[in-house]
Amino acid sequence: MEGFISHLYLTPDFYTFMLIAENDVSTMNITFIIPVQDLITGFLILPTSPIPFYNTRNVYMSLVSGSHLEITAVLNSSILNITSFDETAGTGYVVIVPGSYNITGSHFLEVNMTNLVSPIVTYSIEVWIDYLITNLSIDIDRSYIPVGDQVTFVIGMYWCSRFTSYIDFMDSTTTQSFYYDVLLDPETFNYTHSYFLPGVYPVNFTIQSPIDYHNSQHDIYVQYGVKNVDVKWTQLVRIEPGASGGTANIWLRFMGGVPMPTMASYFIDFDDNSTSTGSFDEPILPSTTPPVDTTIGIDCEKVIQLCKQTTYNVNSTTTETTAKTTTASDNTTVPGCPLDQYNYCMLTIPPAGPTATSIIATTMAQDFFSIPISYIYTTENTYNVSVNISNLVSYMFFTLPIEADKPIYGLVFRPYPPYVPIDTNGILNISMSWGSRATCTFYIGDGSPVVSLPCDHYEQVSYSYLFSVVGVYHSKVFSINSLGSVNVSSSTGPIIVQIPVTKFSLRCPVDSNYIGPPWTLEYKRNVSFELVWDYQNNNRYPTNASYTIDFGDGIVSSPELLPTTFEDQNYRCPWKCYKVFTFYHTYVRGGNYSVNINIWNLVSDVTYSAKHDLYEGLVGLGLTVTDFDSSTNVEKLGGGPDQNYFAQEHQVKFVASLEHGSHVTYKWTYGDTMNATDESFFYKNSAYHMYTNDICYTVKLVVENFNNSLDLSQDICIQRGCFEIGLFCDNPRGKNSTFVYQIHPGMVGSNACYMMDLSNMADPNRYIMFGDATQCSTIPEWNDVWNNTDTLRFDLNSDIWYANKTANPSYYNITLDSTFIFEGYYDVSLKCQNKVSNEGYDFRVGVTKGPCWWPLVNVTEPNTCDEPMCDPNTPGLKTHYKSLKLIVNSNVVINCTATKIAFFWWQVYKIDENSGNETAIVNLNGADVYSIGARQLVLEPRTLDYGLYRFRLNVSMNEVIGMVTVDECFIRIIATPLTIEISGGDFMMRRWGDVNPLNIDALTYAYDPDVDPSDKSGMTFIWTCRRLCETWPVYNSDWTINKPFTTNCTYSQGDGQNDRGCSKVDGANYAGILPNASSGILNTLYPGDMYENDEVEIKVYVIKGDRRVSDSQNIFIAEGDPPIVGLNCITNCGPKVNTDSRYSLATYVDGWTRGVYFFYKWILFGVSWTGRHSIVAELEWNKFASAGMEGPTMAILPNCDRLQSNASRYYYFRVQTWRWGTSVNLCGWASRTFYINERPSSRDATITVTPTVGVAYETKFNVRCGGFKDYENGYSFKLYKFGYRADYSKPYVWFYEGRYPYNDGSEGPIPDGLPENSYEVEIIARAYDQVGAFADKITNIRVDPANQQDVANILTSATSETGIVNNLFVGADIKIAPVAKVLGKFLNEEADSAPSDQEIIATTMATNMNETARLAMEQQLIAERGEAKVRRTETRAAILDGFKRIKAPSLEAVQNTAAALSELTKKQDELTETAQDDATEILQSYTNLLRDVTHVSADDREETATTMVEALGNLMHAAGHMSESAEDQSTSLYNEYYSGISTTPSGVSTTTLTAAQFQAKQNELDRQKTKGKEIYSKVEAQTDNLIKTISTYKVVGEEDAILESPKLNITLRKRLTIDMNDKPLLEVGGFSSVLMPKSQSIFGDTGNETTFFVATEALRMTNNPFTWTDTTAGSAQKISSDVVSLRYRNDSGLEVPVEDNSQMFDIFVDRTNFDTSVNIVRNVTRAWDQSMVIHSVNIENTGSLHIKLEQILNITDMIDYIEEMFANVGNNTNDTQTEFALELKPVEWYVFVKANEPPTTTDYDFNCTLPLSDDALAEMLSYIDAKNYENDTTADRSSYIHEQPDSYTCFFTNDFLSM
Repeated sequence: MEGFISHLYLTPDFYTFMLIAENDVSTMNITFIIPVQDLITGFLILPTSPIPFYNTRNVYMSLVSGSHLEITAVLNSSILNITSFDETAGTGYVVIVPGSYNITGSHFLEVNMTNLVSPIVTYSIEVWIDYLITNLSIDIDRSYIPVGDQVTFVIGMYWCSRFTSYIDFMDSTTTQSFYYDVLLDPETFNYTHSYFLPGVYPVNFTIQSPIDYHNSQHDIYVQYGVKNVDVKWTQLVRIEPGASGGTANIWLRFMGGVPMPTMASYFIDFDDNSTSTGSFDEPILPSTTPPVDTTIGIDCEKVIQLCKQTTYNVNSTTTETTAKTTTASDNTTVPGCPLDQYNYCMLTIPPAGPTATSIIATTMAQDFFSIPISYIYTTENTYNVSVNISNLVSYMFFTLPIEADKPIYGLVFRPYPPYVPIDTNGILNISMSWGSRATCTFYIGDGSPVVSLPCDHYEQVSYSYLFSVVGVYHSKVFSINSLGSVNVSSSTGPIIVQIPVTKFSLRCPVDSNYIGPPWTLEYKRNVSFELVWDYQNNNRYPTNASYTIDFGDGIVSSPELLPTTFEDQNYRCPWKCYKVFTFYHTYVRGGNYSVNINIWNLVSDVTYSAKHDLYEGLVGLGLTVTDFDSSTNVEKLGGGPDQNYFAQEHQVKFVASLEHGSHVTYKWTYGDTMNATDESFFYKNSAYHMYTNDICYTVKLVVENFNNSLDLSQDICIQRGCFEIGLFCDNPRGKNSTFVYQIHPGMVGSNACYMMDLSNMADPNRYIMFGDATQCSTIPEWNDVWNNTDTLRFDLNSDIWYANKTANPSYYNITLDSTFIFEGYYDVSLKCQNKVSNEGYDFRVGVTKGPCWWPLVNVTEPNTCDEPMCDPNTPGLKTHYKSLKLIVNSNVVINCTATKIAFFWWQVYKIDENSGNETAIVNLNGADVYSIGARQLVLEPRTLDYGLYRFRLNVSMNEVIGMVTVDECFIRIIATPLTIEISGGDFMMRRWGDVNPLNIDALTYAYDPDVDPSDKSGMTFIWTCRRLCETWPVYNSDWTINKPFTTNCTYSQGDGQNDRGCSKVDGANYAGILPNASSGILNTLYPGDMYENDEVEIKVYVIKGDRRVSDSQNIFIAEGDPPIVGLNCITNCGPKVNTDSRYSLATYVDGWTRGVYFFYKWILFGVSWTGRHSIVAELEWNKFASAGMEGPTMAILPNCDRLQSNASRYYYFRVQTWRWGTSVNLCGWASRTFYINERPSSRDATITVTPTVGVAYETKFNVRCGGFKDYENGYSFKLYKFGYRADYSKPYVWFYEGRYPYNDGSEGPIPDGLPENSYEVEIIARAYDQVGAFADKITNIRVDPANQQDVANILTSATSETGIVNNLFVGADIKIAPVAKVLGKFLNEEADSAPSDQEIIATTMATNMNETARLAMEQQLIAERGEAKVRRTETRAAILDGFKRIKAPSLEAVQNTAAALSELTKKQDELTETAQDDATEILQSYTNLLRDVTHVSADDREETATTMVEALGNLMHAAGHMSESAEDQSTSLYNEYYSGISTTPSGVSTTTLTAAQFQAKQNELDRQKTKGKEIYSKVEAQTDNLIKTISTYKVVGEEDAILESPKLNITLRKRLTIDMNDKPLLEVGGFSSVLMPKSQSIFGDTGNETTFFVATEALRMTNNPFTWTDTTAGSAQKISSDVVSLRYRNDSGLEVPVEDNSQMFDIFVDRTNFDTSVNIVRNVTRAWDQSMVIHSVNIENTGSLHIKLEQILNITDMIDYIEEMFANVGNNTNDTQTEFALELKPVEWYVFVKANEPPTTTDYDFNCTLPLSDDALAEMLSYIDAKNYENDTTADRSSYIHEQPDSYTCFFTNDFLSM
């Protein structure tokens, strides 16, 4: 039985088939496997691209259907692997591996596929195997070839199949294929090619096969070689004085005739370590028509990139490119290389080849051209310069020897001595002002050989020469170097060689003789003398000698020539001699005569003598006796009727006289009864004798000689004189007191009469006479007094009185007394007379209300002179220039306790030195001559005319008739030297050929300091001029020529003259003097008439009376059109530069207008001690130049090592200026010379402070210093200053300034030191030299704090009658400033320690008092606090009132007092209106002084200004406080009046005000507000003047001036308008700053046309010191954060208004001390489980809100809060602990702000999300840079912000919150 089963399988697989048969009795099953498969359909193999040899390839197969496949693949009988065949997808790969083939070519791939249900399916494809391009090499024998030469390409390739190849030489020749060449010779195939035009040829090699591609480009540079080139040069280089060096000119020349070298360059080695390179190309001449550039529009970068597309580099020397249109393997088209554009670009852009020289496009021009090159040599030498002109294919080399030298100028030949004794050596000296490497040849002129020596200007050359022949020699020196020669004669005239005077003698044939009867009838005697000469030993007779004869009787003969012939050659003398001549003389008196004959010539001067005695008999003896004081050399006749009384204290002088007589012996007998006193003198007719007793004597004289004798007697009397008398009294005394006088009788005159005048008109016994009554009765002028019965008279025997005094010298037995009943002063006089003396003594006594002593006044000592200001004729007399402020100093000590005030009265008298008469000078230009503060007489400049003055100081106490002490001094006012400076500096450049004359201005800066600067009357201007190759003539006093020009000029003079000055056609009447030039401005010289490229010196003389001054300016006459620039000095402009202060210069350009910009370059030159000029390296000084080196100004602090090293004698700055769009080669320049003042040395200085330990206020410290040394003035210094500082980070406080190195008499206290420094205080002594430089010496002392109780006592009694303030200001001067500063410190410390209301309440609450007692104590403490404040306020006012009376004589003194003012004005609520007025007045005078004084340095000026700024800031705040207090009281008064209730803090009601009371109080408060505004306005104006003063001495570009103080900061910046955006952030003090808008928004896009520079003035205050409102406004707007004021001034000094600005000013405010004392309710922030919390804060209506959210991410930061929150949970089991969870990740918070009521999530004023996103922060700052300006390349303003806003902070302004 059979059957079938039919089943359809849908999925191919192997299925297990089971058939089960069963019946009732059995069961059977059959199982077998049924394969189910898909038929194979749609099988194919995709063709594959050629396979690189030895590569593996996966060939893709696919079919439509089929399963359970069997696949076999065969290639070249090799079975291949099948990989990754996916039957489901119908895809797979057959893998062809290298082992399945071994050759290239065509192969067939066959694949068979079958399964159980399909027949075998076969599919085959053709597969190509090809070689890649392997080991390809392309070598070029050379890449750079001359035109016409061949280049060889060597090509090799290991293998490649089925390829095509070609070479494109890119020169329009046929493209060459090298396929077969490579096949034939695959390793070394060579190909040559020639190019016939220059250019860069990118040769393309292309090889392409089915599987590979190669293209490479090889640039071939084809050039014309360097031919027909030569070099011309200047072989001699001149280095002129004052120039930076000498210029060597080199011309590189192409001679033409051949093609010009292609892309040639030159390299020059100047043989001084400098080289130069450049393109050897025809220079482009200026043209009015721009050249047409046909290449405009070519993008070379894209062209080169296009032409260099490739796959890889073949070697390092080739650049692979794609040439022409090429088909790549991906069948994309590459555009072809535009060869013409490529060639242009390669010729104009430097290639990456072996040369770094720029290749410039050249032409085929064959014409001649020359390239000029200039180089400056600074040092003389022989330089072997080498020049290499080359391109890539050839070169030419040249060697150029150049001689660089300095021309010989100022050659001087000085023989020494000019007159030479024969057979001695003369020194021949040669020097020159300029010149190098010269040979100097001496031509003596005596036929001797010439001598040549090397010479230059560095040192003098000397040559010693022996002169052996008498003669006059016109010696010369010939000096020559490479630049020329100079021939000069001796500067002292010809050298004269003479025989000196020697071997003469003078003889008198008759040695003695007689004169007068009986020997001669008359008193006459003729005497002969003979001059003889020793001719033996070959002695030589002197040359050209002369003689004079002194006959010994006062007669001297006139000069005569010494005879050259002899009177007697047979003269007999002990030696061989000739008598030269005999001379005679007649004498009329006897005597011992010495006759001298003086013989001299140019080389000798000898005197010969002979003696002759003339004897004469004695006739007519006489005697004269006089009184002689040997101490004073005063001689007078004797006293008494017979003039025979002489003083015992003096010598008696005896003089004998004779009518005739000689050879006399004088024998004296003086009558002393002692033979030992007798004296004998020969030939001496006078004698002196001192007598010891006051009696009469007989004097006898005997005279005798060889002939006879005479005698004579005379009686004389001796008396003691009234010398050294004195009168003394213990005074002053009060009225009705007894004055006791002690009489000092001196030596007690013999028989003397004394008279005493008490000067008391009320006393009948006004006169007292005592002594010798006889003498008293014989004095005519005292008769009236002697005969007056009221005169008290008593007789005293002088001998007894003298004996008593001799026995006891200290005992005075004369004591007189008197009583005065009226106040005043009385001049008591004592007079004494006898026959030998008349003396007097005056003594002033004072009668006062109470006990006083005379003021001690010393005017003489403080006004002694210091050199050079000492009168040359009167030792010790001080001289003073009329133009300077005169300060007459005084040392005054007030010794009176009965009065508070001393008056100082100055009187000035001019002395007529011929007559001795005096004239009182009344008009002293408003000087303070009578006041309580006039300790010093301060006279403004030009107050006194020239002459001698007496200055008298009368110091009196404040009495009905004051007590007076007078002293005086003398000072001579002399003329100040004239001042002259030619505008523009020491050196300038001017244009040659200018049609306008030079305008050289000496008038502006020529002035007589003794008159107003605008007064030029009386001045005479003399203008002179020379070229530097000429020396100045020597002029006579009338400006005629004494010695003419000498010239070394080597260029043509035109008219053949050598004395034409600096102009070819100057038309001068005589050399050097410019005609028609008598004014202060020279405008008669035309640059076109001067020598091109030459330097001239213009010198102007300014003459006024006997004063004369000159200045010169060197001008370089330049070709072209350089700007005319000049220099002005701004600071530190003295004769020497002070290294402690900045030196500032500013340029000006002639004809400059706004909007024109110039470039600047500053160069510093040093001039050595030998005169050599050299540039100082910038690295040695540029970091000290705060204004930079490329701006219109220079500001340098000259304390750098280079400037202080003495390496140079002097320096000069040169500024080069050139216009925008030109180069430095077209610059103008100007220079200014300056000398460096050497700083004083403190190496050996000392400073001592006594004591070294003290207590604040109590201890007065004496400071002394010494040992400072100044290089120029030794130990003489202009000024000393002492200062201290307790905080070493703060500036010094100066407490002494004066001429002396000690503060004797000015000792003052010093505040205590800081505890952290162990109370140490640093003391500094500073010594200033005449220029203003200083040296410091520092030491330390300890100053302990004062006892607080002592301080309290001082302050409590400060303003009492006996208090410190009253004593302090008695006769006060500037020296009290340190004391006042310490008092101010005490006042401030007490104010700071005053208890607050809370502290008072806490103090009273701490007691156990009942409430009533506690409140009483509280009120008492409050009252005591108020009383202390009133007392402090009164003390400050009293001190400031005293200060107002003190005049600060100098800027140094201002520093002392301003520091005290700053301390006194710190507490703004303790300054009364009067105190503020006084302080304002004081600061006004200081501000004016700071403005007017000119001699101080800019740094000292700013230091003083800083001290003043602190006081100004204090006053601003005090004025504001006064107005705001008045405003607050006004508001309270308003509320009190209109509410009808007045309450006190305790709640007690007060009386209601009436309308009149309200209005009166309101008016007073309004007055206070107005007064505060008035004071504030004054202080503001002073501050403005202060800023203007500081700005005057600032130059553009230098560092900002910053004046800092606690309450006011001033910042001043000067910048070029064009540079303002380079630094827009302005620091204004503290941490506050201002970010300024772009300058374009303020001054316009071209701000330079608005103003050349901008002065920015910024004021910063810690709060707004003054805001006032009307009473109706409710209250003043008080701003407690920083307030910044900003102002701009333009280059004319005018304020620039800023309004409607397109950009904002961003002000960054210092909040470090911001008031954050607000009421924070903390507990509401603890609702940790709430989604919203309310945080309340009270904000005043003038405040702003600053919220900073700080999420706590660390539980340790929460401990305090957690402990407080759960403090009571631990022991209370009924409390439920709130679960606490800390958020550990940043959370986004929303801050809702609403005023006056709690906010809701839907109702709020502002929503701030924290943290802020970066975008939100950026948005906050986006406005800063929202506006841009064209051509503005400066940094964005936002880049200057110090720190970005905090992302966790929100800011809300009060305006936004509507508070």
